[in-house]
Amino acid sequence: SRDFGEMPVQSLSGAQIENWLHGLALSPKSTNNFRSRLSALFIYAICRHYLSANPIDGITPIKDVAKPPEIFTPEELTAVLTHAEPEILPAIVIGAFAGLRTAELLRLDWREVDLSRGFVHVSALNAKSARRRLVPITDNLAEWLRPYAGHAGKMYGAPLGVYHKQCRALAAHAGLSHWPKNGLRHSFASFHLARWQDAARLSLVMGHQTAAMLFAHYRELVTPESAARYWAIRPAETKDNVVPLKLSL
Repeated sequence: SRDFGEMPVQSLSGAQIENWLHGLALSPKSTNNFRSRLSALFIYAICRHYLSANPIDGITPIKDVAKPPEIFTPEELTAVLTHAEPEILPAIVIGAFAGLRTAELLRLDWREVDLSRGFVHVSALNAKSARRRLVPITDNLAEWLRPYAGHAGKMYGAPLGVYHKQCRALAAHAGLSHWPKNGLRHSFASFHLARWQDAARLSLVMGHQTAAMLFAHYRELVTPESAARYWAIRPAETKDNVVPLKLSL
């Protein structure tokens, strides 16, 4: 009513509605959502015999060009791990090198990290898809987790808000402008596919039933050379038991 006043619904044209939708200055997805809701309203009006036609039918949905997922470069991830505190480091490396979702990371218990068998067990209770899966522990991830062998209880004990706050602070300390949204999982998918070229295998590891979700939302194009650097990110022990990073070139 704010935009169309007392105008009868029968007098609204598709052109007027289209101009109004574009005037909202929203994202393509949000604009299309508004279009769908209006269409449902007009369909109801047709069923009640208030209208004979749906003016939304003549309005073409806006093409939503998906932005590529944000990922960490090998150098950025190296900087992040350099500045990560011990209590959050396991969550970061499991996210980056095993691809668990944030919610799965925060629910993970150390008993589900099986270094001897080389798997992270994501239980059905913790998985988004409610299906359990075993995620292989890569060689470099095993090196990162080995100092934590024998730990018990929750891998990361803080709530989601604290985790995000720590990640933002970690990004700032590492010299990043921001923490990429779902950046660890996106990075894992992108660099895993570039390294091993097996979408079906990766889909299973990530808990997807098909590769369609993988290509639609998780994969960014990276070169094989960049993937090789990513999977070469390892800790390196020193005489003082400090664990700096080693990025093989």
